[in-house]
Amino acid sequence: MNKTDQNARTLAVEQASQWLVRLQDDAVSDADLEAWGDWMTQPENARAFDDISALWEATAALSSESLEQAAAARAEGAPAPISASTSTTAATPASASTSAGATRTLLHRRRRKPWLAAAAIAASCALVAVGVFKLLPGTPPPADQQWVTGKGERRELQLADGSRVVLDADSQLRVVFADGHRDLQLPRGRAHFAVAHDPARPFRVQAGGIVSQAIGTRFSVAHASADQVAVVVDEGRVRVSERAAGKRDAAGPVAARTLDLVRNQRARYGALGGLQGPQPINADLAGAWKEGSVIYQREPLASVVEDLNRYSRIPLRLEDSSMGSLLVTGRWESASVDTWVEGLAKALHLEVVRKPDVILLAARKPVQRDTPPLSTP
Repeated sequence: MNKTDQNARTLAVEQASQWLVRLQDDAVSDADLEAWGDWMTQPENARAFDDISALWEATAALSSESLEQAAAARAEGAPAPISASTSTTAATPASASTSAGATRTLLHRRRRKPWLAAAAIAASCALVAVGVFKLLPGTPPPADQQWVTGKGERRELQLADGSRVVLDADSQLRVVFADGHRDLQLPRGRAHFAVAHDPARPFRVQAGGIVSQAIGTRFSVAHASADQVAVVVDEGRVRVSERAAGKRDAAGPVAARTLDLVRNQRARYGALGGLQGPQPINADLAGAWKEGSVIYQREPLASVVEDLNRYSRIPLRLEDSSMGSLLVTGRWESASVDTWVEGLAKALHLEVVRKPDVILLAARKPVQRDTPPLSTP
């Protein structure tokens, strides 16, 4: 980081600490929230606010004496001490899409403390001192961390081991790291993982009825409703295994299946059909969602609607569930939900029916023409 970038980072962190204090005040106004929202549109500001908020949570565990020392250190230009309980993960938002209303609700759950300003100062000092929010050597990682994204929101996360995650809209991710393993759970949504190489600690992602294990690789996992899961490999190798024990069919017990996937391969899992694959797929096209595009090649409409509902604030439904097997080929921008819906309907010769609480994709009704009356002789 050059001096200009460092100065910009320092300014953003200082402003973030000021905003954190102001937003915690019960007297915060709508004008304050609007001004904060404008400030958050700058990516550097959004990153600084996300970092300062996370570090403030850790700083809250410090004693008031430690906070006073941190504030004094800042005044003297010396680095502030970082608590050993500091979280290991820096989350960088892909966009500053947090709504003012949601922010007001979240912040007002935390009553302002007399030491809040000192905590924010200590947190900002620590961030400026280390440049980025990281764990001090020898500090144990937290037992459990969790992230949730809203409709239309994507987040970029850096985990404690150096792995990077892109969490898609309307998704939930839980991370549990320990000495002998790196376990993650994806209860819903979609995530892409760029895994840091560490053979001594397997990297495992559980979604629905399967576990995907990787060592030094890049892959994505999508967990839809009805317990449908898809795994796509960009690079390296991923072992996908069914979790279900004691499965049976008409002939008796069935062994849990395991698949080894490599680049440009996909596995699918469903509660009824079990683990299927590997299937060929263009991983670059399938992963375009990370950059804000969605690209489909003969994808079932039901799966596309699942994707749309991660971004649309009004739920999209099919008028007839049998339409879900229609195959979709096309490319849209995920930020333009209306264009996406209209383009989908046009490609499949469907009709869009908009209601206040739902958007329906329906079969087009035949055009009725007036029939002239029969003439009588």
